[in-house]
Order: sequence, then C-alpha cells, then structure tokens
Amino acid sequence: MFDMTNAPRTPTNTPIAQEDAVDMDTARDKDFEVIVNTKKHRVEEPQIDFDSVVKLAYPTSPTPTSEYTVTYRHGPHQNPQGALYPGQSVIVKNEMVFNVTPTNKS
Repeated sequence: MFDMTNAPRTPTNTPIAQEDAVDMDTARDKDFEVIVNTKKHRVEEPQIDFDSVVKLAYPTSPTPTSEYTVTYRHGPHQNPQGALYPGQSVIVKNEMVFNVTPTNKS
C-alpha cells in the first residue's frame, strides 16, 4: 500500500495517489498548450504557478494596485477545475483553460 504521508498534493492539499500521480520526468519532456484569457500559450513545464499564469495574461500590470483572480478548467484529473491563489501551482495539460481577472485593491 502507498504511504500517503509524503505523497504529492493537489492545490487543495489533497494527497495524490501513486497511480494518479503524473510522472514529472516524462512530463518535463513535453510542451503544453494552455489557453489564458482566450489566447493560446506554450508552457514548457508540467506545472504552472499563479504568477506565471498572471504574466501570460498581463505581461505588464494594468495598474500598480492590481490584484488578480485566477480560475481554471479542463485540467487533468488531479486538478480538473478550481481557483489558483498566490504561491500555488497546478499540473497542466493541453488545452487547459485559465481565466485571469484584475481586481483593484480598495
């Protein structure tokens, strides 16, 4: 039986079972095409973090006080849909869709 104590985890901190885990060495050899705010982008890593998704959507910040909301869908079974927060990353797959919305600090 697989010990879940040291298992990789999803963005919601749920352990990923060994049979569901992505082989990161194999995945690193691939490029992935993701869609960010309706535009296709090539991603070279099997995971993408919050800041990288925001930079794909907005290479320059709309305003100095902008914060962002990031949601995604059509992801792999480990993280099929949800929200991405600063400091988090998700496993990507081809045609995964990200929506990034700027929100001003009040």
